Amino acid sequence: MEILDFTINSLRELESELDRLSNCLSVVAEKQSEGTKVLRERLMRMEESAAELEKEIAKLKNIIFSSSAKSAFKQEKTVNSPLELEYGPRVTLNCKEWEDFRACACQAQIVTFERKEIEGRFRASALKNNQLVTYEGSLPTLPALLKAWLSEQLKIDSANGNTVVAAGSISFQK
Repeated sequence: MEILDFTINSLRELESELDRLSNCLSVVAEKQSEGTKVLRERLMRMEESAAELEKEIAKLKNIIFSSSAKSAFKQEKTVNSPLELEYGPRVTLNCKEWEDFRACACQAQIVTFERKEIEGRFRASALKNNQLVTYEGSLPTLPALLKAWLSEQLKIDSANGNTVVAAGSISFQK
């Protein structure tokens, strides 16, 4: 009888130990499931970001290659500004509309831009035929993309060495 009681007590202890281990295993499995879910969500967000970056890169490539192809296969007509001076930059033309700036600054010798992130503004200045042309409007993203966009919009071929698109501003001393 004592052996039977001892066996029954041992089996009960084993049962309670197995229950405890089973509960621990359930907790571990639940935490692993939650961790896997979090990792999957992060991975999906990273994949979405990568896809967006790939789209932006493709757009940038199209802008760069289309502007190079245009300059290689046809000669663009030069848009002359109505205000051309012979002696130094004495006139500043402040454009309020992008299309006006684009028309006046087309094929400029130097183009600079500034990003005013706090104000969400963008400022571009161009020197063409001794005339300073400026524009200020809402802020585009990424400086490299902005340079390519400005080059495309103003039909500037930086590869020829005569024109430059640079972050910054143009100022003249009196």
